[in-house]
Amino acid sequence: MGDQEATHHIDGGQVTAIMPRMETQMPLISQSLRLAVRDQSDA
Repeated sequence: MGDQEATHHIDGGQVTAIMPRMETQMPLISQSLRLAVRDQSDA
């Protein structure tokens, strides 16, 4: 369980780091990802 939590935090940082690059290559996908993240934080 502890390992999964650690990987989750690392993955979150990686997603934020690659977001600008994704916007140039796949704007629609990155936009929907942002909307999904926003929905999660609102929940």
